[in-house]
Amino acid sequence: MARLTREQSQALTREKLLASASEMVARDGYSGASIERIAEEAGFSKGAFYSNFTNKEDIFLQLLERNAGGD
Repeated sequence: MARLTREQSQALTREKLLASASEMVARDGYSGASIERIAEEAGFSKGAFYSNFTNKEDIFLQLLERNAGGD
């Protein structure tokens, strides 16, 4: 299998973090979700989270935009 480019790797990390956040909010609600748990369940560090998102609000706003059909 070909090695991923840096951009592909970053996009994959971002997608996994978004999926983890989506699952967590469905299961535990917004207040039950934490950055540490989102990152851990996605298989990444908190540093990887912060490389892609500003804070918990940022990731959930992006999930809402995605689900509403926005970019």
